[in-house]
Amino acid sequence: MQIKVEHFPGDAIPEGAFEDLLEFCKIAETEKKQPAHENMSTEKWQNRPETLLHTLHIQGRYNTGIGQFFFVRVDDKLAGVSGCYEYDVDPQVLVCGVRCWTLPEYRVKYLHGNHLFPAQFEWGKHNGYVAGMFTFNEYNLPLRNFLRRIASGRMTAPGLPNSDNYKDLQFPKEPVLIKNTKQWLAIKPFVTEEIEYEDSSILSN
Repeated sequence: MQIKVEHFPGDAIPEGAFEDLLEFCKIAETEKKQPAHENMSTEKWQNRPETLLHTLHIQGRYNTGIGQFFFVRVDDKLAGVSGCYEYDVDPQVLVCGVRCWTLPEYRVKYLHGNHLFPAQFEWGKHNGYVAGMFTFNEYNLPLRNFLRRIASGRMTAPGLPNSDNYKDLQFPKEPVLIKNTKQWLAIKPFVTEEIEYEDSSILSN
């Protein structure tokens, strides 16, 4: 199994990669039991700010200079996607893991945790950000709890070692309001020195 991560600014995604993304979204939107499936919708996406395609093309959230969009492929097939962008309240912070989705047959491969998120961390470090920030809606809190287990060194799956990429994650207790939605956070420092955040609410709790 060959795993490859590639990334582009949202306004410079090659035509072939975008066609793959469109087909990917058409598959993802059929998973009606997944709470976030509507975020992957291709139906009337131009008028739906919550959708991945709207954030990509209308909002320009991952455009050159402020973000990046990531693809992870398994044996050349697009298996997962996610974006990252500069936090508008604190531009030294990179919001990671945005509009994540993995096709069902690849979810046990931990493609995001082992490949895609680390690639976003490296991109953030290279571009001068001091920290990455994951945000979680209430329905995604089990994912945040999963990261807490990894950060604390507790076993998450028999025989599967925890990644060192997450051992220094920080978890503010209280949620914050991001994009008009209450979100719980996990913070990934990119630097070893103490960080003075412009958005004091990030770690004030």
